[in-house]
Amino acid sequence: MVNKDKELILKVQELSDKGVGISYYQDKQIYTQNTLVGETIKVKLKDSFAKGSKRYDSSLIEIIQKSSDRVSVSCPYYINCGACHLMHMSTSAQAIYKSSLIDNALCSIGINFTQDKFVYISKPYIARYKSIRNYAYIDGQIISGFYQNYTHSLVKIDDCLLEDSLFSKLTLSLDKLFNCYSELLLIDNNLIIKNLMLRSASNQIMLVLVVTKDLPQIVKNELKTWGKEHNITSFNLSIKKDIGNKILGDRSYVLYGKDSIEANFLDFKFILKANSFLQVNYAIAAKLYKRAIEFCASGNTNLALDLCCGVGTMTLGLSRYFKQVIGVEIVAEAIECANENKLLNKVENVEFIAADVKDVINSLTKEKIDAIIADPSRVGLGTNVIKAISKIKGPLRLALISCSLKGLCRDLKDLLDCGFKIEAVQGYDMFVHSTHVETLVLLSK
Repeated sequence: MVNKDKELILKVQELSDKGVGISYYQDKQIYTQNTLVGETIKVKLKDSFAKGSKRYDSSLIEIIQKSSDRVSVSCPYYINCGACHLMHMSTSAQAIYKSSLIDNALCSIGINFTQDKFVYISKPYIARYKSIRNYAYIDGQIISGFYQNYTHSLVKIDDCLLEDSLFSKLTLSLDKLFNCYSELLLIDNNLIIKNLMLRSASNQIMLVLVVTKDLPQIVKNELKTWGKEHNITSFNLSIKKDIGNKILGDRSYVLYGKDSIEANFLDFKFILKANSFLQVNYAIAAKLYKRAIEFCASGNTNLALDLCCGVGTMTLGLSRYFKQVIGVEIVAEAIECANENKLLNKVENVEFIAADVKDVINSLTKEKIDAIIADPSRVGLGTNVIKAISKIKGPLRLALISCSLKGLCRDLKDLLDCGFKIEAVQGYDMFVHSTHVETLVLLSK
């Protein structure tokens, strides 16, 4: 039995997949936030994670001996804000840690493969050209910010160091406006404003304000005036009545300006609308997409597929190397943008299909396909899609991009069972200072 509130001096032995330091006491695992492997720490024990669990939470009292990987943190919100997990660790050490997450995931399914060098940028830079602020009504004030780890407790953020610098300025200005009309924005003491999505590209700004019901006309008029004063390119209102995990609502309309912004990416121009997907970190995404495209283009170049293609970023990139490219995406608005992007860039050898990949993959794979890029959601491609892909005759190259190591492992097991061979594995630091890993696996059959 471990006494709660007992103070212990421990040595951190490892980091969890959430970046939390793990020490050992008797037969117990002690978890301590903001610690690094090798550090000697003084902690106060807290509750076990569950009744009968040997895993215990703890609060850090003092770091007695620091790791050489520890760096000073300039963000005043870091300890409480849940947006970053590893800011106290050097970027080179973060790269080693994130590579180990990929190794551990692959080893869990029996794959022992030497990764290519993890891709990251060592010096501080803008790493988030898209951000989502959450809103709450606390102590008589409407505030915006990010949630604490594993909670819905909001941390008010005045300035995020990783974002486009305009984001914080715009959010603070909007907060003042909202507080002028707080009585109209509260219904039964519940705030109808939920989130604000901000995106910047090519000196243009898109905002999407998510609400549970349409705003009063006086507030909309003020927001239109505000949008004009702040040179907002596209200001959208998204109405979300359900309480699911999806950020944007099912009904959106333009409040001020245009319905889109334009991004320059991979030497193409891309139109982006409210529901359009483009990675938040342009510099890292460009490196990732370029390698995926070049791998696919190194074999036969007759026909390629781009599965879960979004607005066609990699589809258009593939078009330079293949006679024909077909992109598939479930989000209809993204396909509308993809078709506009095809025309905007005068690309004639691509076709876009608005559909769930699993519903059309069998008809697509009747053709002789030379290469596939797939960038699915966290759940992965799935067994049925992989079985259809495996039936393609002749040599095939597959560049699989994954934002979830669990989803990636499920897909890789199926792909290897269907005769694919891993050619390369590489991790990318898409979300700086977080434990998130973007992984590219290059396969052939």
